[in-house]
Amino acid sequence: MRSIWLRYAILTLLAWGFMPEIRRLYDFKVGLFQPVEILSIVPIAMLVPFVWYAMRGGWGRAAPLTRTFASIWLAAYAYAFLIGIVNGAPPLAVLYEFANTCLPVGMGIWFANELRADDGAYRKIVATLLAIGTVASVYALAQFIAPPPWDAMWIYASGFLAAGLPYPYSLRAWGTMNSPGPFADFLVCTILLALPLIKWRKPVALVATLVCCLGLALTFVRADTLVLGACLASYLVLSPRRTELALGIGGIVLAIALVVGLTPSIAGETGARIVDRLTDRFNTIDALDTDVSISTRQLEIEAGLALAIAEPLGQGLGTVGIAAKLDGGAGEAITVDSGYVSRFEALGYLGMCGYVLVTVGGLARSLAQAVAVASQGERERAVVVAAAVAMQGALVAIDFAVDSHSAFDAILFWLALATAFGYRAPHNATDAERIVPRTEPTRGRELSTH
Repeated sequence: MRSIWLRYAILTLLAWGFMPEIRRLYDFKVGLFQPVEILSIVPIAMLVPFVWYAMRGGWGRAAPLTRTFASIWLAAYAYAFLIGIVNGAPPLAVLYEFANTCLPVGMGIWFANELRADDGAYRKIVATLLAIGTVASVYALAQFIAPPPWDAMWIYASGFLAAGLPYPYSLRAWGTMNSPGPFADFLVCTILLALPLIKWRKPVALVATLVCCLGLALTFVRADTLVLGACLASYLVLSPRRTELALGIGGIVLAIALVVGLTPSIAGETGARIVDRLTDRFNTIDALDTDVSISTRQLEIEAGLALAIAEPLGQGLGTVGIAAKLDGGAGEAITVDSGYVSRFEALGYLGMCGYVLVTVGGLARSLAQAVAVASQGERERAVVVAAAVAMQGALVAIDFAVDSHSAFDAILFWLALATAFGYRAPHNATDAERIVPRTEPTRGRELSTH
């Protein structure tokens, strides 16, 4: 039965990675763009069985810390759900946002139990994410060089001109996902989770990670690129495999430099235009005070923060962001380009406390777990837990720019949390790497048992 759940989980991850592009192909084939259709809700619907799994006993088997954080999260969003209904938000919008933020918790409960029961589950799950990222990044390169007609149709029909015009070398690639931001978030999380898989003797993961770095660059999302650099540094500090991983990361950086340097001479004009576009975008990092997008974002954040402070109870779900446009909502609420501010608007004072407690508190507790595991000499486990901590740190940082704890990002967040509290080393690990079974309760070792 567990193998069936694992296969279904992999299928669910594939749906989240590729269904948006399948939906665009379908719209193009029928010649009609639909803001909401069956194909667009398939990934969300595929999370429902995990809720059933949790209700049928999975919840009770999960680590206490995972259940605690999940309970706080669900309580905060249940509160915002009721506030949204009371405030007259479109029912479809409320339900859509609640599903995107709360259904992933069910999959998180499954992650928590599977990672404790199957020592190979982490590798299989992350390998799936890496495969998705590799395929999507290769497609992103083709999308950037010659945008397919179905992607061009989607840009114009949805009005998403922030991704750029669908001309060669003009748009910000989003691969097989919905937009450059979520695609960049996914790639950052995948790269960090895949670090324990990188080995010089088996370079497949290293090559796949390098391709994901290319995909990340083509999104032109500067915040995610900077966050990835900072989290890679933090991972090197936490991980026992510092030397090996430093060489691996150094190899990735060297490969990127070689690709950037040699692409114009190998790929001719096409390569030169790609490199010029990348360098032009990232050269603006040292001139953010003159960046129009930064100034616009600051004004949106200030307006959204003022609105959130003025409404202590919150506006509820379905009132902020994309969800506000569903079911005739007309997007009347301010769309804030900051995850914390938009959550503050929706959740209010009380709900926001729960949100921060789960995201930032979960990161702090995971960090304590990583330190405890490393101090006990559990090398293999420490390497994986360090990756989970780095990934959580990335989402916490990205949340300053966008809402990074919903939809696919939420699934990855609960995967990282479950990994930090429940991952166990493979059976073929050395004695120093394998988890030492606990024979009796010991308060001093509490961190290593969750």
